[in-house]
Amino acid sequence: MLVDKIQDKKKQKKERLEQAAYDLFSEQGFSETSIDQVARRAGVAKGTFYLYFPDKEVLLNQVIFKCSSRIFKEAMQESRFKQLDDWVERVILLIDYVIELFKERPGDLKVINKNLSWSMVGDQVEKGGSEGVDREFSELLNYYLEQLEGRGYDRKAAFQLIFMVVELVGAVCYSSLVLGQLGPIDELKPMLFETVRKMIGN
Repeated sequence: MLVDKIQDKKKQKKERLEQAAYDLFSEQGFSETSIDQVARRAGVAKGTFYLYFPDKEVLLNQVIFKCSSRIFKEAMQESRFKQLDDWVERVILLIDYVIELFKERPGDLKVINKNLSWSMVGDQVEKGGSEGVDREFSELLNYYLEQLEGRGYDRKAAFQLIFMVVELVGAVCYSSLVLGQLGPIDELKPMLFETVRKMIGN
């Protein structure tokens, strides 16, 4: 019982650090955020920070990883339950849902900063999961990989194609919603969707 309480407290401190980092990264950017600021925002001593993260970059990667997996888990669930017969259009629905999430939660996009970290998510899921990747998310991702494998892609190529699609979507969203470039995201959607259809619709 005592061990469980200690573990719970450790988990809570780590989660506070991650949430504080997310808030500060979205408010003022990664470069402008110090470890001191993260520790203060989390309500812990600076030395406590180093019990969980060796440096700020590792913390950033963990925050991006959790943010990315949360977004795509939510979007995958939404697209999966729409019961669309056309698999390609189901992917388009997923992408559209991700874009709408970014429109509602621009802080996520600012933290991710064009890098949805899908290669990290995919790598960890392929290795059997790790902290932050639950079974449901793994199953949802594997569903999309299996769809590509059924179209003649091997496992590695399926991961590569998913990575390219996600990087494209992330770059377009960041340029439009954060930098104000390219034009309004709703105007870019038709071209973006058509490009993705060509990438995966063989």
